Amino acid sequence: MLKQEKNKIFLSIAIPTWNRYEEVVRAIESIPLVNYNDVEIIVCDNNSEKNISELLRSYCMQNPKIKFFENDTNIGMTKNWNKALKFCSGEWISLLCSDDIFQESGFDNAYNTIQNNKNCKLIIQNPSIDFSIELASGTDAAKKINLPIASGNFWHKECILQCGLFDERLKYSPDGEYWIRLATKFNVLMYSGQFAKYYMHSDNYMWQTWLGDDIIEQMILIDQLINIHKKEVSNINLEQRKWGTYLFFLFSSIGKSEQVQITNKYLPLLHKMAVTNERKFQLVKLYFLYTYRKCLPLSIRNILKRLIYNV
Repeated sequence: MLKQEKNKIFLSIAIPTWNRYEEVVRAIESIPLVNYNDVEIIVCDNNSEKNISELLRSYCMQNPKIKFFENDTNIGMTKNWNKALKFCSGEWISLLCSDDIFQESGFDNAYNTIQNNKNCKLIIQNPSIDFSIELASGTDAAKKINLPIASGNFWHKECILQCGLFDERLKYSPDGEYWIRLATKFNVLMYSGQFAKYYMHSDNYMWQTWLGDDIIEQMILIDQLINIHKKEVSNINLEQRKWGTYLFFLFSSIGKSEQVQITNKYLPLLHKMAVTNERKFQLVKLYFLYTYRKCLPLSIRNILKRLIYNV
């Protein structure tokens, strides 16, 4: 039986994309559109290569619940996110990155959660908590949000009318600031589970952003904006911020052949910055991780993981 048979769109799923076809199809097919007459999907293509955009257009035109839009030029990630949102006509909106998917039954769970929700205009997924909680809007709510992945969160159109769209000064992770901004104005439902999941692969846009020369500047800007929302003093030590960021990048990528560019860029910088014993110890841990990932067979690594995590 179709859900909510009515003309008005209840929920819009925005899928901004660039140079992806199979991934977008996979994302769309994780949404059981056949069961819903009040759900639409908005695909906004950011001037992909011609053959990719043609494939996308042809695929989307097969289903009237999918609306396809294409930019004449590449306008950047954040502007394309916002452009996709502007085409949404739903009472509720969600962003699904083009290489992510809703988990099995994830979309159904999200739809039912929104329908049963009475008090909140922002729904944030949080698989690390044991039960769902509601947070009253304000500074305290902003401080309690454990930032989720960009995909699979839901917000009411009133949030956009009052708080606007993603901040286009933020080129890489605009969602890191957006949910916190909304939480200062609207009640938040922290959902104890996961509607959508992040697909980690060698072509994730994240890896490309980490190579950007302005990545530290962008992350500091996010920190500053978040501190304003939380009403906290921005006291950012640039050198310490660089160390922490470069270290995080390397722990995520060292020993992975597909991410060798990240290692080549940031490992020499860490060596220059390792002026204390604590930092030198972090470098030693990095090299142990490199040996673990590069030299140990996958079977041995799986055994070690089971021993460490007792699974």
